[in-house]
Amino acid sequence: MMRYGLKPHVLLAEVDGDLVLMDTERNQYFCIARDAAGTVRGDLVGGNLFRGDASLIDELEQAGLYGALECVTPYRAVPQIAHTEIFGDPPQRLGLVDVFVLAWAAGRAWLRLHTGRPSGWLRTANRRNRRARATETARDRVHALARQAYLARALFPGAARCLPNSMLLLELLALNGLGARWVFGVRTFPFEAHCWVEHEGVILNDTIDHVRWYTPIAAT
Repeated sequence: MMRYGLKPHVLLAEVDGDLVLMDTERNQYFCIARDAAGTVRGDLVGGNLFRGDASLIDELEQAGLYGALECVTPYRAVPQIAHTEIFGDPPQRLGLVDVFVLAWAAGRAWLRLHTGRPSGWLRTANRRNRRARATETARDRVHALARQAYLARALFPGAARCLPNSMLLLELLALNGLGARWVFGVRTFPFEAHCWVEHEGVILNDTIDHVRWYTPIAAT
């Protein structure tokens, strides 16, 4: 039976009454203000037997964000689970081998950023997390690599921005057979998108005081 709703590549978050849509195929965001959000929320959060008739639904359909669905995935808010950070921990010095591996990870990150899209990035991160080694020493190793990636901000152009920095860290972890939770968050008034990396509830490349201003819209 045909149903209607947001396309599978479109993610949704509710932010203080507003609705934010993330198009993971085109790396774009759309914000629906709370006054209009109430009229279309039911049409967007689940698979409906009937197509919505609001004019905003027409606009979303024309933009390729809404339409008929072959299968329906119920909407579930992405939880905010981080409870601490490692920014207060002392950094470690980088050796020559560390710099070489960081450069390798930075090259891989640059390639993914310039040839991929969020939908592919999230699929890759999910796949890596399923294959990541789970050992007693994994947590300490993840934290050590995160500190290395933080020091590398000064070595690679653009690495201080949230997306390149998160990608660099994830590539560094992948080279070591490790995974982490990659979170994309949004805020409104003014609108802003952000991303960061977590491991077992610990933020690796940001602070609690900063990320608490963002509502997660996607996470691996």
